[in-house]
Amino acid sequence: MDSGQTRTSCYEDIFAPAGGPREAPTSEWIAQTRDLLAECVIDSTISDTPFTTFCSGGLDSSLITRIARPEIAYHCNYSDPECNETFFAQQVVQGTGIRLFVVNAQESFDLVARLADIVEDFDELSIGSVILPLDDLLAQVKRRYKVILTGTGGDELFAGYARYQLALGECYQDSYRGLYQRMREIASVPDRFEFTHRKGDPSLYRFYRSEVEKTFAAAYEACRSRDDELETMLRFDRRHFLEGLLNIDDKLSGRHSLESRPSLLHQRLVRRVLEVGTATFMRNGDLKPVLRELAAGRVPRPVVHRNDKMGFTTPIGTFVNRASHLIRERLMDSRFSHLYDLRRLNLTAETKFSREVFGLLMLDLWLNRYAVR
Repeated sequence: MDSGQTRTSCYEDIFAPAGGPREAPTSEWIAQTRDLLAECVIDSTISDTPFTTFCSGGLDSSLITRIARPEIAYHCNYSDPECNETFFAQQVVQGTGIRLFVVNAQESFDLVARLADIVEDFDELSIGSVILPLDDLLAQVKRRYKVILTGTGGDELFAGYARYQLALGECYQDSYRGLYQRMREIASVPDRFEFTHRKGDPSLYRFYRSEVEKTFAAAYEACRSRDDELETMLRFDRRHFLEGLLNIDDKLSGRHSLESRPSLLHQRLVRRVLEVGTATFMRNGDLKPVLRELAAGRVPRPVVHRNDKMGFTTPIGTFVNRASHLIRERLMDSRFSHLYDLRRLNLTAETKFSREVFGLLMLDLWLNRYAVR
């Protein structure tokens, strides 16, 4: 009998720890996995139409670009030196015959109107400011291609986020000093990890209830299989955070009638990487030591040994400050303004990378478009 109810079940948790003992990778394991990685990337190029790659200048997309060898690889930057990695992307394609198409992301625009337009197609709530440069990049890609290979998932698979170090009480990058100082009074690793996932002060939202923090804690503990905090953090990000990133890729690619393929998440490669012990993923303060070994000899050394990778960095705080009057107007007139404690919120950003006001604006735009009152 049809009850009208739906049920969700997990066919397989591919990110569950592999059975049996896990140890540091041997030279033989590295060589075999290097070959497997190349096979998986090449498999992801199979298409009825030509493909391209995203080449950010970081290790993940650089490795994919060097293996796949597209005719053209796409790169996006801002004029701000702290949001510009073109130098490294150029090194990746140098001497390969690959042409680098550099997209200069928009810097002068009505932030409110532009985000409202993206929300119209995106139709889900996201506070990732990466949607702005990614939208600019894909708008250029679609003029020539239908398929783009991305490095999405590399940070979750190979432990590429500084938050793992911060949660374990260590700080190796100057750009994270401020966050590290704010976390020093937090005692436990799970609580520090939760803090790194926050995008601002949640108490600014009148509907916020502190009990929801138990949801994060429960999800974190559900990822624990042994007394290994790094493994638990990795499983959490692979299960939950990565889902959000793939959703952004999928929605924005769809907005531009493109197919994005996360080449590093081929299931054969994922299963292979999970064979090694968790301690292997952070070594002597270095992130992604396993992927660095896999990339050695294929990607230029300056890119392999970078420790200052920015990510797809957006000066969102700068854009917020330029549009602060428009944002204030929007929020004050919103039919959902009663949900926000606007008296406590300074509608300008503290730094060029502050995302608190951006997150509030995205929430309001989404509520006004999709929420039924």
